Amino acid sequence: MNDLITTNSRIYHLDVLRGLAVLGILIMNIPDFAIIDWQNSVPPVFEGHDNLNFWSWELSYIFFDGKMRGILSILFGASILLFTGKTQTQFGLSTIKAYYRRMFWLLMICLFTCYLFFCFTTILFEYALCGMLLYFLRNLNYKWLLGLGVICLGIFSFLSGEGYELRKERRENYNLAMLHKKEGKLDSADLRSIAQWDARS
Repeated sequence: MNDLITTNSRIYHLDVLRGLAVLGILIMNIPDFAIIDWQNSVPPVFEGHDNLNFWSWELSYIFFDGKMRGILSILFGASILLFTGKTQTQFGLSTIKAYYRRMFWLLMICLFTCYLFFCFTTILFEYALCGMLLYFLRNLNYKWLLGLGVICLGIFSFLSGEGYELRKERRENYNLAMLHKKEGKLDSADLRSIAQWDARS
């Protein structure tokens, strides 16, 4: 292992796995090229389960969504250990300086692409910020790392579930308001429901 991380040779298994994960993320991101973000996160579930849009989303969600990001996150953590385990770096920099230079340029690439494509952020932003923090956690006991991982997973799972339920409730209220509109029975609550749903677009 020491020989592996003190040379400039590539670990081809990691490269292949990284390439597959990137291609999988492309499949996940294709809907974003056609529809706005909230429609991708609140999928064609509200259109029923008997159409091609739903099943194409469902297959992508089951086999790619989150899984490819998970693989990339694991590889990102592995790259931190491999890089910080080197006894020497290019250009004679210390390991910590070379490491934080990599994270800095990763952050700059993220900000540049956000500016270029007018997007709010990309996952590179989270990778760069987490990478700057993870350097100091890399030598923690695995029990601490596992505990922190479970806590973070629980928090983000709860927040994601809460967000989904809120969007689902707003969609149901919107559908009901549109039905009232057709019947000529719109009231202030219906107008508020329509405004809340339209604000998502």
